[in-house]
Amino acid sequence: MKIEKSTASVTVTELENFSLEKIFDCGQCFRFDKTGEDSFEGIAFGRLLRCSQPCGSTVIFETTPEDFDSLWYHYFALDTDYEAINSSLPSDGAMSEAAKRASGIRILNQDGWETLCSFIISQNNNIPRIKKNIRALCESYGEPVYAAGSDRTVCAGYSFPDAGTIARKSSEQELSALKFGFRSKYIMSAARAVASGEISLDSIKGMSSDDACSLLCSLNGVGIKVASCALLFGFEKYDMFPIDVWMKKVLERHYPEMYSAICSPRGGARVNSSEYVRNYFGKYAGIAQQYLFYNERYIVG
Repeated sequence: MKIEKSTASVTVTELENFSLEKIFDCGQCFRFDKTGEDSFEGIAFGRLLRCSQPCGSTVIFETTPEDFDSLWYHYFALDTDYEAINSSLPSDGAMSEAAKRASGIRILNQDGWETLCSFIISQNNNIPRIKKNIRALCESYGEPVYAAGSDRTVCAGYSFPDAGTIARKSSEQELSALKFGFRSKYIMSAARAVASGEISLDSIKGMSSDDACSLLCSLNGVGIKVASCALLFGFEKYDMFPIDVWMKKVLERHYPEMYSAICSPRGGARVNSSEYVRNYFGKYAGIAQQYLFYNERYIVG
């Protein structure tokens, strides 16, 4: 991997195991949209980013070198050796096929609160509606975001509001008016718990994955699937293995013993499933999950 920096952009070449298309289309992030054949635009950490991948091994980030070093390099997991991770995964037929077809997916290192709140919103929801809900939340309570180097007259979007802002400025009634439905009370409950310090998100990275999952599941409306997604995508808990209807199909078809052991009759996963999954898929079980999920949803259908 080579990195070339200029005043307003950073170009990364000779990049392997990296696909913007797959990264933004695998259900882990809801604030980036496709703007062209190979280009995307979105907001994270209160910054607007435009990026493109004109060829498989080259990615252009429209950002300052300072923001690339402090934010985007880690956000896009450019500091992570995916070749080594892929080599560590099980070599059974289903896993090998999925890893090959999903090559290029990387787990983004997103903001913890944004990820938790986003996956609370994702419950019984579809991606277009999730994006619409999140956009409404940001427009109502976030701060304006401008393109780097602009004259700050044209707002490009809004930052994701922190827990304290939502707790102070919003209410279940206001969120219901924004079409969040039953999720309104869960968002407010989580925002108040985090803002008050009842739930310390800063402590999660130092906790075991199972303890962190139990902590998040203590929040009203947060079950093991939402907690697992939040921990995998927002807290660098790469051994978490979220199970939804797609993953249930994968386990039932390819890993029947695991399916019988960890899947509840109503779907999803039992609370004690993480160790069972970890014993087979290893410490990067969450990355294995993303490959299997992508292969099942977008390839097999």
